[in-house]
Amino acid sequence: MTKRLAGDFASYGDSFDFTLHITDPDTENHMASVTLRTGPADDELSGPGTVYTLENGKKEIKVTLKGNEQLEVTGLPEGATYTIDESGTDAAKYTSTTWVFPGGTGKGTSLGQQTIGTADAAITVTNIRDAVTPTGLLLMLRPTALCWPWRWAAVRWCSASAAVIDAFRSGTPGPAGQCGGQRPGSRADGGAAGFRRVRPLAGRCRQPGRICQRGPAAI
Repeated sequence: MTKRLAGDFASYGDSFDFTLHITDPDTENHMASVTLRTGPADDELSGPGTVYTLENGKKEIKVTLKGNEQLEVTGLPEGATYTIDESGTDAAKYTSTTWVFPGGTGKGTSLGQQTIGTADAAITVTNIRDAVTPTGLLLMLRPTALCWPWRWAAVRWCSASAAVIDAFRSGTPGPAGQCGGQRPGSRADGGAAGFRRVRPLAGRCRQPGRICQRGPAAI
């Protein structure tokens, strides 16, 4: 069985605890023992290893691996069954665990019961730990323009002789001969009743301009 890690936050310093539950169903000729070896994932394991004696055809073996390490159990006869459980503080930090075994794949912290066949069984268990996507309240601030009353607007030509006046947003259109942008002022001067600051200038008048780019007199 080979241990692999994946994900942005995976650490090869983390340790993963495994428990192997081995059972020999042959009640007449139980196997006597199995041998466990561990080492780097890409190396060929050798050496005497650790020998475990079975009791009534059963044995529980505990072993700890890190990323890119492997374990090997030899001495299992055909028909023997096993399960593998993964646990530990470091293992709990990983978001998911996948298993690849002869005949299938699985997810979770445990590999269900497997049966030894005529050939060696190769298993890969991969723990994945990715960055957690941040969630919460996103507050967006955008600048707001302050619009101030602009009492002197752009000059344009009128359809008839008129006078230069103050133009305000409120009020009603002026009389004939003046542009529709003219509005009654709050105070009238002589020469044009209902308007203030009247100055003789034939052919022109003042009207509200585009304030804050929102159209005529949008204040």
